[in-house]
Amino acid sequence: MSEYLQFFNLSMGDLRDRSVLDVAVGPSSFTAEACRAGIDVVAVDPLYGKSAEALAAHVKLDYGHMFDRMRATENSGRFRFKSIDEAERNRRAAARRFVTDYESHYAQGRYFGAGLPQLPFLDRNFDVVLCAHLLYLYPANHDYSFHFEACRKLICGWRGKKYGFTPCVVLMGDRSRN
Repeated sequence: MSEYLQFFNLSMGDLRDRSVLDVAVGPSSFTAEACRAGIDVVAVDPLYGKSAEALAAHVKLDYGHMFDRMRATENSGRFRFKSIDEAERNRRAAARRFVTDYESHYAQGRYFGAGLPQLPFLDRNFDVVLCAHLLYLYPANHDYSFHFEACRKLICGWRGKKYGFTPCVVLMGDRSRN
């Protein structure tokens, strides 16, 4: 969770007593860890709705490809980690925490299967809206219109306390065109 807080320049005080929407989350453990700390978080990702086993298998394959690409290009997008190996260990441990929490809390509505720009929530429903990677990391997958509508939907879901969109780099560390 500390990496996520740093990533969005947030403190625990920014999140306490607020409703948080985390969009395009994937296998992040932020929701699990934040809820354990008493923060009201709902996570949304198109992959949600599958079984925990299917998600774990997806993460294993996806992370295998991602870390192979990072090693092949000596990608420096490992944020606060000293090495790609350390980043991989951290991400895989976070994914295990996510899968465990997902398995226990999907049915209670902590995790929703949906993707931008369509979200299953009323407008102005959340105090804090976060979207970490989707908007900038994969520019070849989404055009300007998608980005515009996705940002519009994220802002519409926000009640006016705090939001965060980051980073502005694509998968291999280059600046985003969008």
